[in-house]
Amino acid sequence: MCSDTPEGTTLLPRTLVAVMPVGQEGPRSGRGSEEGHMTSAPCPAGVSAPSLPRSRIASHQEAPPPVIDTREEGMQNPSVTRSWSELRPRYGVYLRLLEGIPDDTFGRAPIPNMRTPAELAVHVSGTVVRDIVQGIARGEIRSGDPSEAATVASLSSKDAVLAFCTECWEQADAAAAGIGTAELAAIVRSTWEMKLTGEGWMKVMLDEFIHHRGQLFAYSRALAVPPPSMWRFDQNDPAFRPK
Repeated sequence: MCSDTPEGTTLLPRTLVAVMPVGQEGPRSGRGSEEGHMTSAPCPAGVSAPSLPRSRIASHQEAPPPVIDTREEGMQNPSVTRSWSELRPRYGVYLRLLEGIPDDTFGRAPIPNMRTPAELAVHVSGTVVRDIVQGIARGEIRSGDPSEAATVASLSSKDAVLAFCTECWEQADAAAAGIGTAELAAIVRSTWEMKLTGEGWMKVMLDEFIHHRGQLFAYSRALAVPPPSMWRFDQNDPAFRPK
């Protein structure tokens, strides 16, 4: 407060903001502001208006949220992360279904006009999961070399089939880690003369997997083998439990 100010007098800043009705004359501007209805009026002579330090002004400005660009190499798209996390334990149940089928039935069809367990495993793990996911990552699905029949012929036992299925998962898992937004949006060619986006092929893969896994449940029933529970993920191998 100034020393020569009469007692009880309140000092005003040099610039006052007065709210005026639209069109009313202001003391200096001539008309009120059409936008905010505000006009400026002078303070008494000799009174300095306080100023807010720039550091305090800056501290009130919020920084924009960080932008995560999932198109960069090695950045997995969040939807792929979610889908893959859901598929992992279900793939573990699929492996336990195969483990429950007797060794001597892997080469014959438990249900007429359907694949043998070995043929179904090669189709699901090799063609559906591994080939499609690797194809999304590279932009082209290359399947059929070697053929499914040739692969089945090379697997001489149930243990060999299970090892093949585990290896296919590991290969698909490595490919899925690099599928970002750009790969999902891109058109992916295939050996089946179909052109879908990467996202479209991801949905095909998931649908095909669930469809064929259901066949293994039917095989188990036909062979009088109690199938594993669909939801007991805790009984999976540790690598195929929810993370």
